[in-house]
Amino acid sequence: MAIEKYLVAIRDYLHEKEGWDSTTCRVGMNGQPYPDAGNFSTMLHIVDWMPRDLGLELAIDQQYALQITFTERSTVTPYDRWGEDFVLNTYGNGLFKTARRIIARLSKDAYPIMNIANSQIPDAYDKFIEPFFWVGSDGVPTIRDGTWFHTQAANPILNAGQSLGIRFRGARIKEAHARINMVT
Repeated sequence: MAIEKYLVAIRDYLHEKEGWDSTTCRVGMNGQPYPDAGNFSTMLHIVDWMPRDLGLELAIDQQYALQITFTERSTVTPYDRWGEDFVLNTYGNGLFKTARRIIARLSKDAYPIMNIANSQIPDAYDKFIEPFFWVGSDGVPTIRDGTWFHTQAANPILNAGQSLGIRFRGARIKEAHARINMVT
């Protein structure tokens, strides 16, 4: 499948544009940060894979849905003590500011990122014909206890944080049946 090339293209783009490294921004199975992530983490993960046009006899017309989950750990204040200052910082400077910036970047460079992904797919295979486009978000951050961060502490609220996801849909690709390795 070609979607892994697209995920790597987005990850590498964010590394370059945001100055993030391999512990700050990664591809994963879901939004949960890896155990060695620091206080801020960005996870790219596929949340849906669906048909686009069911009437094709010679190809599989498909598209994907991507979620980018930002997680911020609060190592100083447990979440049962968060006050208005923490909440206002989240809306003004924290996860929402990061989300808006990433939405703008990925929207502005949607086609160049898709072209980078396509350049990594061998010529014998089909390429993406539409990029990812922003379609929504979680709306509000989700409070996460220490288990989200793989914490082994006796009291998981002491190492709590929050996450916010933004979603993209698209990454349309038509794969010819003849090019798909069919195993019986």
